[in-house]
Amino acid sequence: MQNLELARQIGLKRRIYDAYLNLVDILTAQKQYAKALQFKTEWMTYKDSVMLKENAALRTQLEVMYETEKKESENKLLKEQHARTEAELEQRTIIIVSIAVLLLFSAVGLFALYRSNVNKNRINSTLQKQKEIIHQQNVQFEQLNSIKDKLFSIITHDLRGPISSLKLFISYLRDEELD
Repeated sequence: MQNLELARQIGLKRRIYDAYLNLVDILTAQKQYAKALQFKTEWMTYKDSVMLKENAALRTQLEVMYETEKKESENKLLKEQHARTEAELEQRTIIIVSIAVLLLFSAVGLFALYRSNVNKNRINSTLQKQKEIIHQQNVQFEQLNSIKDKLFSIITHDLRGPISSLKLFISYLRDEELD
């Protein structure tokens, strides 16, 4: 009885419910059926109230568990999507970096080819100029050689007569001296 009074003062319905149930059991054991029936009726009133409250709490707890599982499932899906997105982003980054490196190497290669071509053209231009100079020198050499040949031909022709005369004169002098 004291438990019942204390539970009523505090307002704990579950304790009141338990106290009525205990009193019903005690009074039934003591064969006080009228009082037991009265407490049983009070117990039934609190039973409905306590059960409704416990069912509401249980329903709320189940709803919270359901929502929690739902949120965890959504979080798991979001994490998986995030992981896939991260992987795709990493693959795209690798592809972009690879393309950038390939473009860089291509640009360096093209620059090297351009520089080589410019160098080759410069060397070809220099060789062409030297070829022209050599050709001009060959033409001048051939002209000089032709002039030299003409000069020697003229000198030979002009000197042949006097040298023959001189040779004849020397030979005549020798013959006379010997005689």
